[in-house]
Amino acid sequence: MKSRTDKLLCFVLVTATSLLTGLCTGNSQTKSTSPVASALPRSMKGYELYSWQVDGRWNFALLTGTNALKSVDQITMGPDTVNGWVKLSAQSVDALKVQLDRLPQNESISWIGKQTRERFGVQAGPLELPPQGIVDTVTGYCRELGLNLHVSP
Repeated sequence: MKSRTDKLLCFVLVTATSLLTGLCTGNSQTKSTSPVASALPRSMKGYELYSWQVDGRWNFALLTGTNALKSVDQITMGPDTVNGWVKLSAQSVDALKVQLDRLPQNESISWIGKQTRERFGVQAGPLELPPQGIVDTVTGYCRELGLNLHVSP
């Protein structure tokens, strides 16, 4: 059985190799095939997905679902982490797909938009859903992966 350090090193090497291969071949999609890289823990309350624009580009954050309302800073800032609590960021739809590939099949995801946050009295800041075409692309991809995505504008 591999130690946690060995698994982490394997993940780093696979990710770096995948990124370098994508850069060298001009392929921007870096779908991971490593079982270590693809494994995220199942979440009792599912996952939350958020989106916002920076300089005209859509960004995404995938977080462990909780009952707590998260601040804009908790969602948009800080390092990625997978240590009991999951927070992963993605700076494009392709990068989001790589993160979604890591979720267990049948996992629930709530994509939370501006209207939903405001309905609960939480500042939305830049958080909003992207255009319908992007929502449809992500929804279809989740369906292919066997993920249960619920979009809450």
